[in-house]
Amino acid sequence: MKVGYINPFIVATREVFKTMIKMPVMLGKPYLRDPGSPPHKLAVVIAMRGAVDGQVVIGLSEGIATTVATAMLGTPFDKVDGDCIDAIKEMANMIVGGAKKDLPGGIVEMALPRVVVAPQVVAYPPGWPIVALPCDAGAGRFTIEMTIREIAPAKAA
Repeated sequence: MKVGYINPFIVATREVFKTMIKMPVMLGKPYLRDPGSPPHKLAVVIAMRGAVDGQVVIGLSEGIATTVATAMLGTPFDKVDGDCIDAIKEMANMIVGGAKKDLPGGIVEMALPRVVVAPQVVAYPPGWPIVALPCDAGAGRFTIEMTIREIAPAKAA
């Protein structure tokens, strides 16, 4: 996967954590994730279509999910409930929405976010590389995983 598809997610994640969540976030070096790795406790999945095809998965623990929800909503969360899930879906929406405008190639549409809770697992497209971006928000770690393929532009007749 080209770096032009990873950098928009780095920029968007920093911006969302700075302005909306008001927490510092450190981003690590992207790496290829083994599809056989253990599943995330919680994962927010957003599919994309258009100039690129694929999905973004934000995998996180219950601890970072409740911390993010508390920071976003100003209400203390001690467990993952419906409001907490709504908050982490909105966080994912803001990150992917912020990144999609800077993805190369043109217009990209996003599906509504969905949450996958272990023991369910995220289905990744078979054979597609999974690029993982490790993130540390101080209160916990999470990972942004991208499986993205560039769609060839239509040729003029």
